[in-house]
Amino acid sequence: MKDAYRLGESGAFHLWRKSAKYFRYHVEALEPAWPEVLGPLAAAADRLAETLGDEHDFTCSGLRWRPTRSWCPMRRSGGCC
Repeated sequence: MKDAYRLGESGAFHLWRKSAKYFRYHVEALEPAWPEVLGPLAAAADRLAETLGDEHDFTCSGLRWRPTRSWCPMRRSGGCC
């Protein structure tokens, strides 16, 4: 987490997501031994991984999508771009 925020790069957040997923898998494997504690921990790790995945998706989308005049639906009316 510290490295991801320090670097501020999407790749660092993606590595954090992968670590959260690996952690979740390990906790789920041990969950039968102590379900009342490890169940909620696995769920929290899953939520973290999903949130970081959303961040990565939004970052990638923002890098690939750039509005242009040809994209703008109001272009013909002169309302944008």
